[in-house]
Amino acid sequence: MPVIIPPGFAHVAHVTTLDSDVEEMVTTYGVSLSDSPVPNELAEDLHTGWGNNIVTPLYGDTYQLVRTEVRIGQDGGEPLQGVHSAVVLGIGSTARLPQNCAVLVQKRSALGGRANRGRMYVPGTLGESVVSDSGSITSSNLSGQQTAFNNFLTALQVGFGSFVTDMVILHSSALEPTIVTSLNVQQLISTQRRRLRP
Repeated sequence: MPVIIPPGFAHVAHVTTLDSDVEEMVTTYGVSLSDSPVPNELAEDLHTGWGNNIVTPLYGDTYQLVRTEVRIGQDGGEPLQGVHSAVVLGIGSTARLPQNCAVLVQKRSALGGRANRGRMYVPGTLGESVVSDSGSITSSNLSGQQTAFNNFLTALQVGFGSFVTDMVILHSSALEPTIVTSLNVQQLISTQRRRLRP
C-alpha cells in the first residue's frame, strides 16, 4: 500500500544511476517540515544534503545522483510535487559490487513495533575489496559508512535550508509519522534481484 503523507511532512526519493545500466535506483525516506517550502527548493536542499554527505564520500565513480523528487502532504488534495535535477558524481575509484548489492540502512525510532522502524537500500557505496564472500562488510569500511549516515541525519535534523526538522517513517495507515532517531548501517549487505534485470 502507498504511504500517506500528512500535512507538515514530505516523501523524499533520491534517484541514482550507474554508467552501464539504464535502470534507475531509488532510495526513499520521509521528513517532517518546519515551514511550507517551495517544493523545488525543498528538493534542491535535500539533493545537496544527500550529495554532500552520502554521494561524495561513499559512491563509486561510475555512480551518480541525478535527481531528487519530493511530495509534500496537503490538507486535502494531492501532494505538492517538486524535483531538482543535477548530477553529483561519486569519486570512489575502486571496483564496485554489482548494482543489485546495496548497503542496508535501518531506520530506528524511540518506539517499539515493526511499524516504527524502517530501512533503505543505498547502492554504489561498496567496493569489491571491502565485502567478504559471505557478504560481510569489513569493520573499517562499516565505520566509515556509519559515520557518513550519522552526519547526514545530523545535518538533516539541523535543517537543510531551514525547512526540515527530522527524518520520519511514513505509514500506509492513519498513524502519525514516526521520528527516526538513528540510522544503523548493517554489516551484512542486502541484494535486490530486480536491479540486474533489464
